Amino acid sequence: PFLNVRVFGGPSMMFLTTTEVDNAEANESIDWSDNQWGAQLGAGVDISIFFADFIYEFGLTDVGGGSGVSSSFTDFRQNTFIINAGLRLSFSR
Repeated sequence: PFLNVRVFGGPSMMFLTTTEVDNAEANESIDWSDNQWGAQLGAGVDISIFFADFIYEFGLTDVGGGSGVSSSFTDFRQNTFIINAGLRLSFSR
């Protein structure tokens, strides 16, 4: 079809692969190896060979509370808005 609309959702998991700290006073007690879990909700549209997805991810894992980042943070979660757009190519029929 020329036009297609979709909605989607589900779990997500992120894990840290590399860390660079420029601040010499970084707290060594932070556990940079923890996985982060989230839940994604999104919608997308296809118009001919073009597509666009709009996604919001709710952070489910507390990534900073109690780990020494700051005593003022008690519940620190990453919520992310993602826009994904592109061109869909087909190499076989």
